[in-house]
Amino acid sequence: MTARLIVCVTCDRTADPVPSTTRGAALADAVVVRAADRGEDLSVTRVDCLDGCPRPCNAALKARGKPLRRFTNLSPAMADALIDAARAYAADRDGHLPPDLVARLGPHAR
Repeated sequence: MTARLIVCVTCDRTADPVPSTTRGAALADAVVVRAADRGEDLSVTRVDCLDGCPRPCNAALKARGKPLRRFTNLSPAMADALIDAARAYAADRDGHLPPDLVARLGPHAR
């Protein structure tokens, strides 16, 4: 797989109290475990912020020559869905995702 999954591991840092393990860190761990279980060769990069703090937990797909695709409000239970999205993103020449994986929202959507 040529896509890279980037996961914000500081999501939930504004919670009171701050959890010992953030949802972002738990998501990154879950994706790594599930990708290995499934035999998927997915690169997972942990970062400190993806600028989606109002809707934590955030991850993004990135590949050379393709637009970055960011996902918000995720949970560790969505690891398999993220791996499926990464596979579809990597397989498409332009980085498009199947319609059942994305939505186009207006500028004021929350």
